[in-house]
Amino acid sequence: MKITFGMIIVAILFVVVILVAFMFTGKKNEETPAQKPSPKPLPQPQGEVPAAVVDEREKLFRNWLSVLYQDNPRGAEGIVSDIRRNAPSEGIVQNIFHPENIISPFGGNEMDADHAFAVDWKDSDSFIAFADKMAARFRFSLAWTEQDKTEAMPPELMKKAYEQFAQRKAVLYNAETGGDYYFLMVVPKRDSEDFEAASKQWGVEIRPADQPY
Repeated sequence: MKITFGMIIVAILFVVVILVAFMFTGKKNEETPAQKPSPKPLPQPQGEVPAAVVDEREKLFRNWLSVLYQDNPRGAEGIVSDIRRNAPSEGIVQNIFHPENIISPFGGNEMDADHAFAVDWKDSDSFIAFADKMAARFRFSLAWTEQDKTEAMPPELMKKAYEQFAQRKAVLYNAETGGDYYFLMVVPKRDSEDFEAASKQWGVEIRPADQPY
C-alpha cells in the first residue's frame, strides 16, 4: 500500500491525541489521591466545663466526702476549700471535682491518711506508713511481719490490712485508678453501704481492699 502524506498527518495526530489523553489522566490521578478514612475526633479537653456541671460534681463529691469524713465534718469542709484554692483556674471553670482529679496520685493530697491515701503500686513502705495512720484512727495497730515489711507488695499488704480492719468493724476500700498506683479509703462498717452508694453516684468505682484492682 502506498503511504501518502495525508496518512502520515493522520497518524501523527492520532499519536498526539493519545499522549494528551494519557497526560490528562495521570494529572487527574495525582490531584485526586485515594480517599483516607476520616480521623477520629480528638478528645475534648477536660479542664474547661460548664459551671453547672462543676456544681453538680461538687455536690456529689461533698456527699461522698461527708460519708468518708463522718467523724470530721469540719475537715471535709476544709478539703473542699483547699481544692478550690489550689485549682489552677484563672477565668476558666475547672472540672476540679471530677473523680479523675481527686482519685489520683496528687489529687488526694488535701485528704489526710487517716481517711484516704494514694500510693505507688510498688511503694510498700509508704503503704505501711499510711495504713498505720488509718489504724491509729480506729485505735489499734496493724500487725506486720518482718516479711511484710521487707518483701510484700501493696496488693498483699492491702489484703492483710483489710482483714485487720474488718476485725475492728471497719471496711478498707480501694478505688479503680486506671494507673500504676492505688487509692485506699476506710470507713466504719456502719457507713459502708452509704459510702458505696455515694461512690457510685459520684462516679468512682470502689471495692473492698481484699480485692485489689
